[in-house]
Amino acid sequence: MRRALRPLFGLAAALATATTALAQDAPCENAQTDAVPAFEAAKSAMLQGDYETFYKLSTPHVPDAESRKPQLIGPLQSALPGGFKSCWTVVERFEEPGLYQDVTFFDSGAGPVGLYLLGAVYKGEITIMHFAYSQVPSDMLDNLK
Repeated sequence: MRRALRPLFGLAAALATATTALAQDAPCENAQTDAVPAFEAAKSAMLQGDYETFYKLSTPHVPDAESRKPQLIGPLQSALPGGFKSCWTVVERFEEPGLYQDVTFFDSGAGPVGLYLLGAVYKGEITIMHFAYSQVPSDMLDNLK
């Protein structure tokens, strides 16, 4: 009987490893809906404290993005240089013909930090057009259109 169970344990371990790898690729993804790759990449960078990458992914169409960077991500870089413990997506809205909104909370250890992402279809791909973050959850929910 023991030998028959070993392959099952091996299969369970392989499935657990695969699930962990998928979760790391999109750690804040809501399993109820399809992931928006641009959003998941930005949220993953924020979770890890890679604010430079987060900013680059979140501002591809902002002409003065470089000059505004210290003001927009400087507070995160100084207050939370190591990133966050975890994240969870609480709201996703998709409206035809191509408006996408997402509110995700990140555990800073001292309370949640909310992130709002607004995206739109641009040149055939969903692209982030705007972001905002705050330690006041209602601020992020107020952004929803």
